[in-house]
Amino acid sequence: GGFQAIPEGLCQYGADPLENEAGVTREVTAFRLHQWQVTNEMYEEFDPDHRDSRWKDDSPHPLAKKRGKSSEDHCPVVNVTWYDAWCFATWCGHRLPTELEWEHACRAGSATRWYCGDDEAELKKHAWYDEAWDTGSTHPVGELLANGNGLHDVHGNVWEWCGDAWHENYDGAPADGAVWDADGEGVAGRVMRGGSVSSIARYVRAASRLHDDPWYCGDLVGFRCARVQAATPS
Repeated sequence: GGFQAIPEGLCQYGADPLENEAGVTREVTAFRLHQWQVTNEMYEEFDPDHRDSRWKDDSPHPLAKKRGKSSEDHCPVVNVTWYDAWCFATWCGHRLPTELEWEHACRAGSATRWYCGDDEAELKKHAWYDEAWDTGSTHPVGELLANGNGLHDVHGNVWEWCGDAWHENYDGAPADGAVWDADGEGVAGRVMRGGSVSSIARYVRAASRLHDDPWYCGDLVGFRCARVQAATPS
């Protein structure tokens, strides 16, 4: 459960008033995207051993001290590689969203800095961001306002892995984001979108992009699942 229907339509891919970018108009087919980032509780149905490595330094999450262990269960899973995210989604019968799907779902028809507009005062009602990691923490999913597609935390909380490889430009030009493993073999970097709880407002914009090795894992990187749109009864 929890999947929201994302309608087909045109996405102003990369539109960003902050950078004076109009974006590239791209057509997106209807699909479904989960309203929340995958939580610790959800992920550990797949990998129970992850409970012992929820946080890199093995210390209690700051939220556990503030609100109790159950709140930590409902925080987005982190310290998962792109491969971990892909395997979890496949195990569930789902997949990771493409970068274009993610941005289309996030924008919900907007072409502004954030789906809620260009006013940062409004953003604070929708996103966990700009917190010091040494004193703050990730937050349980779904506590702030959702966007027009019913999605929570697409801005902030944790960065989200997308399914596709990194491309330098929005037009799908060849990537300049290859990384190298121990044997010297090139591997395409993978895309992350959405920003995190410690990102400043600039980096939780709808157009903001990062990439890293597919085997990278960190305290501020998670994911959410996508699936094809359910057929409409005739």
